[in-house]
Amino acid sequence: EIEEAYDWLARMDEFRVKPTEDFFTSLIWAFSTADNTTSGPLNAFHLLEQSGLPVSKAAFDAMLQALSKNGSPEQVVEWLERMELAGFVPDAVSYGFVLAAFAKAGAVEKVDEWFLRMTEAGVEETSTVYLRIL
Repeated sequence: EIEEAYDWLARMDEFRVKPTEDFFTSLIWAFSTADNTTSGPLNAFHLLEQSGLPVSKAAFDAMLQALSKNGSPEQVVEWLERMELAGFVPDAVSYGFVLAAFAKAGAVEKVDEWFLRMTEAGVEETSTVYLRIL
């Protein structure tokens, strides 16, 4: 599936069809679902950066999702910080992926710590946040 995505990207280039930011974000989401590593989503994010297109919060959230599934909690935190440096404010979706990564790793104290950070940042608790912790 991943190779097919790159094939389509090559076809687009061949026909001089410029991919959009939404295309790359969708590619990151797709790779995070189809791939049990972080290499596919990371490669797609780097292609987005190299394209010169603006990077959206959705692209960062896609990376957070991919890393919460297949990476380490520390990687998720690094990308959350990177998202903030890019000028985006984390929301319940963003924090939910951080919480999910620590929950998956069994780091209950870190889940509590990040939940507190989220609420102190004024981010409203949602059912999605709680689902990510379970």
